[in-house]
Amino acid sequence: MKPSSENRIEFLDTIRCIAALSVIVQHLGEKHFIWFAEFTTNYFQFGMFGVILFFLSSGFVIPVSLQNNNSLVKFWIKRIFRLYPLYIFSLVAALILIKLNLYREANFSLKEIVLQLTMLQKFLGIPLIIHSHWTLSLEMIFYILISVLFLMKLIKYSTILAVSSVIGALIISLQVDEGYGLVFYLATMFVGTVFYRYFKKEISFKTIAFTVILILSSVVLMAKVQLFGKYTTEEFGARNFLPVINAWIGAYILFILLFTFRKYKQLPSTLFLGKISYSMYLVQGLVIGSLPIIYNNTISVFISILLIIAISTVTYYSIENTGIKFGRRFSKLKTLNKENIVPKQNHGGVI
Repeated sequence: MKPSSENRIEFLDTIRCIAALSVIVQHLGEKHFIWFAEFTTNYFQFGMFGVILFFLSSGFVIPVSLQNNNSLVKFWIKRIFRLYPLYIFSLVAALILIKLNLYREANFSLKEIVLQLTMLQKFLGIPLIIHSHWTLSLEMIFYILISVLFLMKLIKYSTILAVSSVIGALIISLQVDEGYGLVFYLATMFVGTVFYRYFKKEISFKTIAFTVILILSSVVLMAKVQLFGKYTTEEFGARNFLPVINAWIGAYILFILLFTFRKYKQLPSTLFLGKISYSMYLVQGLVIGSLPIIYNNTISVFISILLIIAISTVTYYSIENTGIKFGRRFSKLKTLNKENIVPKQNHGGVI
């Protein structure tokens, strides 16, 4: 293995590749194979595993991107053009497939469709047109939260934010049955930021080690309090102790391992799939939900994976990447560069 350039942060593409494939495996497996549904219900939740990896990778780059750009306007322009073109495309495609009775049976009012554009439908009590979009609601909450922290000049305190949110999730889990998951996912993103601070040598090994030990210990305790001794065949293991604890801890262990060996070259295939992972995440629900059984389940899974990768490649280069480039150009307009939302923030003294 050859060393890679740290400027590219290639290991994040590998993380995103594994995350996207894990979600695809979960959805394809539970649809086509009884043995897989039994396995994931009892032992390992691949979808949750992938989601945690996505949140760790988002936390690794998003808050620091805002801090370094030092402009909320630029940050949101880039985020909107990064996320929304493909997101809107997926919504339109889903509505067309629903109208043609090819995707799912559902009726959405104009209000419900319009509110999908907020990406906050999970928290607005609005039904999801595409079920996997629930994670985008959490991402949007994270963007709003770090924007507020930026305005309050608190965004550099990554370790404090991570530790406090982890403890908050733990306290909530000890008191009530709902809400701890949201705080835990937000804590996971802040933990990703702590890894970035260590990556840039802004914090010590003791700090990152303490944060990791705290989050893993909290994961075990939260899962024990909320899920141990409970069992349901619904949601394919997403509310059962062993599949959840294995997925949560497994995702953190994999992230730590790939972070530790980040200086080595990643596989070209994983780098490519990581690059188109957002397209894969949005496309997979449409393909899996609309594609009928073709000959047998194994053939159907193989065709589904090929279609997801092929369509995602097309949507990445024609829609997603076009939006990214436009967002970058738009954020460099002179009228935007002449002003910042807040005075230049001091990046020193990171905690």
